Amino acid sequence: MEKQEFKGNYISFKDRIIKYTLPVAVCSLVLISIVFFKSFQKDSEPKLHLIIILVILSVLGFLPVFFKSMNIVTEVIIDDDNISFHGYKFKQKWLKQFEINQVNVSIRSTGERTNKDYYLKFKTSDGNYIVNGIQSWNYGTVVSLYRTFKSLKGEKIIFDDEYWLDVMEKKGKGMTTYEALMSKTSKNIT
Repeated sequence: MEKQEFKGNYISFKDRIIKYTLPVAVCSLVLISIVFFKSFQKDSEPKLHLIIILVILSVLGFLPVFFKSMNIVTEVIIDDDNISFHGYKFKQKWLKQFEINQVNVSIRSTGERTNKDYYLKFKTSDGNYIVNGIQSWNYGTVVSLYRTFKSLKGEKIIFDDEYWLDVMEKKGKGMTTYEALMSKTSKNIT
């Protein structure tokens, strides 16, 4: 078998942090500001303990976002019976290689019911590798990677995964999740 390469886009660590921490930071700042300014109104007791709790909750909300932003997979190469993941931890480039038989893949999603983003989670003995976790890959490439991996491993694609792959292909063509789901539903009804 010839070497097959699947590439996503590199997003700098600074941009990854901004993309994921900005919503958390804005919400936290708004809540802390409201409590802070309300505490200085007439007939109001200072609410220092509430501000401290909000700061602690903000830090706890920031930590998972920070850890999610640390790593990014920018390329996956499948060659013979091996799969290698290329990416960055912060700004440092890394490479991990495994035998295909030692790796499992699943389709995952984040977001709301009608506005989901999809990614692949590769489970290895060394940990998990997320492809498209921060939407830096083209959905067509993600679908192709999944199909190729399953084919080389000799595994069948189950009905549920086939459904989500179809939704991802439609999202890759510019549809929203809602439109992709509705077109799938209306096709099943008729």
